[in-house]
This record gives sequence, C-alpha cells and structure tokens, in this order.
Amino acid sequence: SSIISIGGALFPAFSILAGAGGDLRVAFGLSVKYISYLIVPIALFLVASSPVLVPAFYGPSFSQASPYLQLLAITYLPVAVGLGILPVYFNGAAKTRLSLYLYLINSVLIVVAAPLLALQLGLGVNGLIYALLVANVGGLALGLALAKRSLSASADLRSIVMILLSSAISAAVVTFLPVFPSLSLTLLLQLIVFTACYLTLAPILRGINREDVGRLRLVLGGLKAIGAISGWVLGYEMFIIERV
Repeated sequence: SSIISIGGALFPAFSILAGAGGDLRVAFGLSVKYISYLIVPIALFLVASSPVLVPAFYGPSFSQASPYLQLLAITYLPVAVGLGILPVYFNGAAKTRLSLYLYLINSVLIVVAAPLLALQLGLGVNGLIYALLVANVGGLALGLALAKRSLSASADLRSIVMILLSSAISAAVVTFLPVFPSLSLTLLLQLIVFTACYLTLAPILRGINREDVGRLRLVLGGLKAIGAISGWVLGYEMFIIERV
C-alpha cells in the first residue's frame, strides 16, 4: 500500500514531465523505474541485515524470525518493480477493468498456492510466504502484459535489472561485514556501507542516468520531508555519473 501511495503521488508529476501532452506511457515507464530505484534497495537491505536487525529491535529471542523477514522482503520485490504502480496507471488511464483483472489474478493465485504450499507440501509459514511471492510475480507478469497490449506501455526493464543488480551486490557486501557486540553499531555500519555501495553502483551500471537525476530533483526537491536528503543523494549520483 505504501508503494501505491507513493505511485499515486509521483505519477501525475512524471506525467507532466513527460511532455506538454502528458504522455502516460512515458510517465508509466518513469514511475516504475524511479519507484524501483527508491524501494528495491530497501527490500534487499532488509534481506542482508535481518540477522542483525531483528534481534537489535526485538531482542535475541526473536532471532529465529530473521528468515521470515528475508522471505517477506523478497516477496515485496515484484511490488517494487511495477506491481505497485500498475493499478494507479490503469485507473489513471480510465482502464479500471484492467485493475480488476490484476486484483483477480493476484487473489486467485494466492488462494490456490497458499493451501498447496503451506498444507499439501507441509511448508507451513514459509509456504504462505512463497504463495504470496507466486501471486505477486503472476500479478506483475499479467499487469505488464496488459499494459503493453492495451496501452502500449512498457517498463524500462534494463534499468530495473541494473537497479536490482546494484542492490544485490550491495546486499552481498553487507553480509561480509563484521558483527560487533553492539548490534546497533553493526546495523549502522551495514546501512552506511549498503547505501554507499548502492548509490555508487546504480549510476555506474546505468540503472540511473543524468536525465533521471534531473527529473528526480524536480519531483523530490519540492517535498519538505525529504527535499534536503534527496538533494545530497542526487548530488552524489551526478558526481558519479560525470566521472563514468
């Protein structure tokens, strides 16, 4: 729901930036790309840091919940790379029936997969999480197909793959960091290292380019809550872009 809220806020802005005619197809591609840029690293940071994050926040007795957080974060990736923005796009293009199809297939998949994986295959809680992943992947595939067929809109898959790769490499680096007696200090170190790696790799691997930085500055710079932080982040991204 948070991604849908972000998408609802950013989609009109990207539509305006797409041109005087408000090209919704371009706006869709931009929205998916930039929401992926913002949300995918959060999900993969949770995957990497959960063995420290869970006991740091809830105590050592909850350490066994760490794998569940990792699975849930992975399950969230299809939402971050397009599924969360598709209903906003369909509704904005007056194609509410497509949103209905999307919600329907998502519901059917989870209703079928959940008892099969959790009960029939005996996977328990993990099976329920796998079922959610199956539903999200199926919903994303259907949604992108409907967007392409009915509205001639598509996501920038190459950039999204590079964003995923940048996040995955950064998460892998975090897993090799030492764990200090102070879990809070360890978590802070993981956050700093992950952020530095991701913000460096994303422009190097062309997950984001000069034009993207300009658009994000226009959209995020006006938001009081994150305007200053986004300015520093995007300034660093431009610094890297100018040198590669």
